[in-house]
Amino acid sequence: DNHPDVASTCSNIGNLYGYLLEPEKGLPYLKQALDIAKKTLGKEHPSYATYLNNLAVVYSDLGKRKESLALYLEAAEIQKNVYGENHESYAVVLSNIGHLLKSNGDYYEALDYTLKALDIRKKILGPNDPNLATSYSNLGTLYGHLREYQKSVEMLDMANTITINQLSANLFTLTEDQKTKFIKEATGNFDLYYSALFKLKTKTAYLQSALNAELFIKGLALNETSKSMQALYQSKDEDVKNLVSQWKALKTY
Repeated sequence: DNHPDVASTCSNIGNLYGYLLEPEKGLPYLKQALDIAKKTLGKEHPSYATYLNNLAVVYSDLGKRKESLALYLEAAEIQKNVYGENHESYAVVLSNIGHLLKSNGDYYEALDYTLKALDIRKKILGPNDPNLATSYSNLGTLYGHLREYQKSVEMLDMANTITINQLSANLFTLTEDQKTKFIKEATGNFDLYYSALFKLKTKTAYLQSALNAELFIKGLALNETSKSMQALYQSKDEDVKNLVSQWKALKTY
């Protein structure tokens, strides 16, 4: 049982429980993955750091923030030693530490880690990378907590710009369920954005930008749905045509 492949499988199972919102069920698998990696790969291996990070996420979800922070810090040190400071794996852990500290109400300390993550991502990622948008969004939230609303709006505006570019480039490749999920996540910043905006004395330009962004995203979604329905209407497949006819009939009720 002590093989890196077994550790990987255990980690995957543990993470899956996390996705299913049952982190307590995934906890023993993540612990087992970490134990196997420690025995077979050593504590300086990047996979060991990954398993530390995964376990830290679950501890955080379960409210065990002290244990979570200790694991994150250990993972960050390993990632920095293995990859150097300009690597996405290191930025991920720094971002996670920032998120945890924010949850604890340690906003200034969280800001330090989140800014470091952003600085790394600006150096190594493309200008429209979703992880870069995540960093901007995280900073926007933090600045809001710190009542630095101008900075909050600026960061959220950057996040929204990247999100729009991502949607424009990728929406047509997604299934309807994926589109719905993507748009829900993409528009999640707008409540924060408007909250920060209305606390600014001068907000006209940013307010217009926010409204334009939200309308663009919703319009893009409607346009893609319209294209999909048009393709169904024009299908030569009899089964598809029958399903469309049934759907249209149901809509009349």
